Amino acid sequence: MAERFKLITLLGRPGGFAHTWKAEVLDPALQAQWGSIVALKIPLSREKEEVLVEELIKNAVLQANLKRVMDSHIVRYLGFSKYRDQFVMIMECVEGQDLRQRIGEVGKGNPLPVAEALEIAVQVCRGLVTIHRFGIFHRDIKPENVLIPEGNGPVKIADLGISRMLEPAELASTTTGTIYYMPKEVLRGQGGNFISDTYSLGVTLYEMLTGRVPFMGKSITEIIDNICQGRFIPPKDLNPHMEDKLNAIVLKAMARELKGRYGSALEFLQAMERYRGGNGGSNQALEVRLAAIHQSLGAGAQDKALALSERLLEDFPDSERAYLLVGDAFCRWLRPQPAATYLRIGVERFPRSASLHRMLAVCLYNLDQAKRGPTFKEALEVLRQALRLAPDQEFEEKVRILLAAWERSRPGR
Repeated sequence: MAERFKLITLLGRPGGFAHTWKAEVLDPALQAQWGSIVALKIPLSREKEEVLVEELIKNAVLQANLKRVMDSHIVRYLGFSKYRDQFVMIMECVEGQDLRQRIGEVGKGNPLPVAEALEIAVQVCRGLVTIHRFGIFHRDIKPENVLIPEGNGPVKIADLGISRMLEPAELASTTTGTIYYMPKEVLRGQGGNFISDTYSLGVTLYEMLTGRVPFMGKSITEIIDNICQGRFIPPKDLNPHMEDKLNAIVLKAMARELKGRYGSALEFLQAMERYRGGNGGSNQALEVRLAAIHQSLGAGAQDKALALSERLLEDFPDSERAYLLVGDAFCRWLRPQPAATYLRIGVERFPRSASLHRMLAVCLYNLDQAKRGPTFKEALEVLRQALRLAPDQEFEEKVRILLAAWERSRPGR
């Protein structure tokens, strides 16, 4: 029989159960069903393949539910087939990097900006809400199973269903790093449930915010003991950019006992959304309070406008849009000094925001009328950074034109 697939490249890092390959679909009938490019999850041995086949037989409902899950935050499951006389799992192909690559090695990672960490956690939690609705307990949420696609695509949960095929000893393997994200009830053999997934996401958020996992140890036994009864450092003590509210959210998600955690992924998601001002009510409040800032500036009450801005940014600390709107308000009313102050804070919180860099550069440019001092030089450098971060060609072209004009205006050029 003609081969149905052609392997192209290995995706991600090797797993303990299977390797995932980007593959071309050669069979015309399968190509019509799945498209020309898919991802193949290929078991590492005949024993693993037998587990896969047994899972097919025993969990027909799970497989049916996997096929029904259509969510932008889930790596889409397509079905099963054979490759080189071996059963394989077929999924959508997602190219990019996993969260482990973004953070770094376990215990030696780098914290992500608070806003970025929160955005990733929110997207993963949206995926969990969906799969839990279909009765699917992932069991293995960790940075290796969180995919960050190339470009600006949605963050996706990978290995949906695979964890159901792993034995507890395999899940606890230090090779995959899974043990650091497993809750007490799973480690103690009590099975776990949907709330166990939210615990694992809480630990993942902790690691994104601090660069480290809460519980370490020299052996699997020591790690398990620490997770089940040890103490850990609250994330806020390791990350000075965190607020008490976010610290409390992480701690609740990671509560050792089930009754201390959020009651569902939806409840966890709503807590994060409320905190970052992502719901409609918060957006409306942002607009109303911004209007008050504009009104104060128009009336010449700059002190009042400054106070309103301070309170607004305290209430929306992880809203990039809040910093852009406040900066824009002061720029519009020709107040470049306070605008630059707020925008500098915004750039520090959102170091990959091209828009904040561009607006800050404009404020700094306006502050140095002679175009001779360090403020003008800083404006040029900040605008160059905006160019490096440009999200699209249109933004890039506008910044290039502006930068060229500024460089031509430089005295002694």
